[in-house]
Amino acid sequence: MKSPLRFASALLRKLKNRTGEESRTSYEQESLRLLAENCGDVIFRFGVDGQARYISPSVKRLFGCSLKEIYSMGGNVVENGFVYEEDQNALAQAVQGHFSGKLPETKLEFRVKQRGGALIWVETNCSTVLDPKSGRPTDIVFTMRDISEKKALEAQLEAFARKDGLTGIANRRAFDEAFEREWRGALREDGALSLLIIDVDCFKAFNDANGHQAGDDCLRTVAAAIAEHAEQEGELTARYGGEEFAVILPHTDHKRALATGERIRFAVEALAVPHPDTAVSSVVTVSVGVATAMAASGGTIEMPHGLLQAADTALYKAKTGGRNRVEGTLLFSPREAIQTVA
Repeated sequence: MKSPLRFASALLRKLKNRTGEESRTSYEQESLRLLAENCGDVIFRFGVDGQARYISPSVKRLFGCSLKEIYSMGGNVVENGFVYEEDQNALAQAVQGHFSGKLPETKLEFRVKQRGGALIWVETNCSTVLDPKSGRPTDIVFTMRDISEKKALEAQLEAFARKDGLTGIANRRAFDEAFEREWRGALREDGALSLLIIDVDCFKAFNDANGHQAGDDCLRTVAAAIAEHAEQEGELTARYGGEEFAVILPHTDHKRALATGERIRFAVEALAVPHPDTAVSSVVTVSVGVATAMAASGGTIEMPHGLLQAADTALYKAKTGGRNRVEGTLLFSPREAIQTVA
């Protein structure tokens, strides 16, 4: 049997160790609490019922409302009134994937509506919490941060990637994407799509006589004049290459497309940019090729390229016919002949 003195000594050592462990545990818990409260990221923990188990206080900075308000809404991870409607389905699928055990970790980007109505982009890293005994998913842990500045920068870079550096209008890449997209829209709506290809008449002679700087200024001026006549929804003015421009006109029949081409031709001539080194006119002019395709009769996947070729054929006719004029072709089908329209 231990003596009372030895027993008391052992008890004191045990209590001292326990006090040290409890103190260390308390310190770690306090550190985690301070980290969660002061971190710019927001931490969420949701159960299988979609309800919040824990939300860090930093949510107020991100969402613009207090913890109490969020909890009073039920805290549902998807149907909480904060996730932007268009992004709710993707988030719901991710949550379902986590709780089914198919998606242990994932990273999502979606939009959140703040209390004041502002829309921000957030990035969320999601992890699944498993029951140690059954191995089944019990919770999801989200860490969420504001990436609005990053998305804004990405949008700017994307816009720059689709803009012509000289003229400021859309470039060839933007044209190609819009051309395919608008044709698919014409197919869905059983409508028409018109295309204008515009060439600055005798531009090489202008450039040789006036220098490259004057040539660049001329292209910028012409581009601005053309763009003024393609401002409706879906319409696009692009620099197609060199001194050639293209205008996409959705929902536009051939008669109206020809009229638009004529307005552009007249607008450029009215700029009265001197161009004495050409037999066409004393000022800068353009030739315009117009083509229209009817989805009802030309509804094939190859059609957009046929429309482009038809507009180019019409432009060639305008140039060989004396320049400073508009010519058009109406495309019924890529398998049929093209009817030339004066």
